[in-house]
Amino acid sequence: METRLTDLWKADDECRRPFSPKTELVSERGKKYTEYLNPLRLSADSIVMTKSGVDCSKELILVDSTGEQKTLTHFASSTSSLIKDKDGKILFSEVVPDPRWSLRSYSILREYDVKTGRFRDITEKTRFFNPALSCDGKSLYAVEYKVEGGSRIVRVDRSSGEVMERIDVPEGRQLSEIVPFEERLFTTLIDENGIEFCSYSSGQWNKIVKTTNTTIRNMRRYGEHEISFSCDLDGMDNVYLYNIESGVLEKLTSSRFGAKSPTIDEQTKTLYYSDYDVSGYNPVSVPVDSLMRVLMKFDSQEKDFIAESLSEQAHRYVEVPTAQADSALFEKISNTPSRRYTKAGNLFHIHSWFPCYPHMDRIKNLSLSDVLSLVDPGVTLISQNLLGSAVTQV
Repeated sequence: METRLTDLWKADDECRRPFSPKTELVSERGKKYTEYLNPLRLSADSIVMTKSGVDCSKELILVDSTGEQKTLTHFASSTSSLIKDKDGKILFSEVVPDPRWSLRSYSILREYDVKTGRFRDITEKTRFFNPALSCDGKSLYAVEYKVEGGSRIVRVDRSSGEVMERIDVPEGRQLSEIVPFEERLFTTLIDENGIEFCSYSSGQWNKIVKTTNTTIRNMRRYGEHEISFSCDLDGMDNVYLYNIESGVLEKLTSSRFGAKSPTIDEQTKTLYYSDYDVSGYNPVSVPVDSLMRVLMKFDSQEKDFIAESLSEQAHRYVEVPTAQADSALFEKISNTPSRRYTKAGNLFHIHSWFPCYPHMDRIKNLSLSDVLSLVDPGVTLISQNLLGSAVTQV
């Protein structure tokens, strides 16, 4: 089996050649696994990006023209992908824990001014994710995940943080990312069958690409009519460009192990992205004029031989429930009675016991001269309610 997989990997590696030329942006990456993601051009001689790895928490760094790194600030691990406005401010969403309740958190929209080194919270106690900058730069579009389920698009005023508009997505679908144009919004919607590439305009949703099992992420606007993103259409994550007017889809890179977090800088006509290798994700750049630009179609997805083989085995050996059995299970779940959960009535929930009494003071003091004196006959009970907010030991 090992030889067979090695031959498959060698053949796959060979058919993807030649790989895209690229210029590495960081001079020294270190020996431990590190991810440099979201490279964004800040000025003629500086690029900002996030860095995280085995020996460092997530942080925003500045990389100069020589490849030297400088830490600007530390970020939360739950920070979204970064976007940049024309003034060089970095915009993102970040999950903030509730100061009182450990099981409650919020996702707020924030901005970071690289020049002053200051953060500003645009919203408070919201559930807004994956922000995208409007064409005029005065508002943000974001994904809101509702407590009761489902999702919708929100448009937020950058200065006040007030919600200016809410747009519900079709029922049964979850919103992922948004790309605003002058008159239309382009989004990815997820349902049980995969990802849909859709547009929204004047209260109408239109499906651009039929449901696909490929991944589409890190969507960014480029120019007036194009969207860049990473996608595994050919079995490997690469950078693609889609023209919203002509419907032309182009593959821009041929990465050996995968590429993500693409951004095309319109001023310099340069593609920045993170290229994967054994040490992590490496930030690279390549001029747009030197890109390969291979025409592709969303329905020409490559089939993975190993995945297809495993799927065929599953269909062969796993008994699929009949429609009648599936319906009976659904009926049983639907008819399960629900009852109100009260804190007082569920304060105690004994989940374990021990047929002796341990002398905790002796154990803490490491008085181990006589092991038999550490415990006595008795009973120890441990209780924890289902919410994990009340623990009792008797």
